[in-house]
Amino acid sequence: MAEKTRHKKKSIFYTRSFAVFSMFLIVLILGISGIVLYVAPPGRYANFAGWQVLGVDKAGWESIHTNFSWIFLILTTLHLYFNWRVIRGYLRRGLVWTVRYRLELGTATGVTLLVLAGTIMNWPPFSTVMNFGETVKRYWETQGVTVIGSPWIVLSLIAAFLAAWGLLVLLNSEKPSA
Repeated sequence: MAEKTRHKKKSIFYTRSFAVFSMFLIVLILGISGIVLYVAPPGRYANFAGWQVLGVDKAGWESIHTNFSWIFLILTTLHLYFNWRVIRGYLRRGLVWTVRYRLELGTATGVTLLVLAGTIMNWPPFSTVMNFGETVKRYWETQGVTVIGSPWIVLSLIAAFLAAWGLLVLLNSEKPSA
């Protein structure tokens, strides 16, 4: 007996692939703009000195970060909408799903709450991260860094961020052969 196969019409544009690629690129841009804003000088100095990184001033980086944050939130909302059936299934099977992934759920919840509480309460190492950013910001004023020289610290941090991300992707993509 001949086996019947269903042939789906090939699509010109795959929305799910678009969403995945968009989310990846947006997270990358948010990471880079976050690093730039983390070490950016205070507004008055940035404006006075004409401080720029990659030809974009501080206000431009703030706009990039804000707009891409909104796009990220919109795409996340669309992701939840289009995958609501699956999410609802997880919620219906709550106990089974929670028991199956309890370690991951507990760890994710614990780490998230720890970072949130540590940041709000200004505990180390979270306070240390913020203090370092403030130290770099004060550096711009005290050392009188020139407009030409100032972006190198930021570009170095961006390069380190991209290298660490690439290493993480590489390490996660290596699967042991059976």
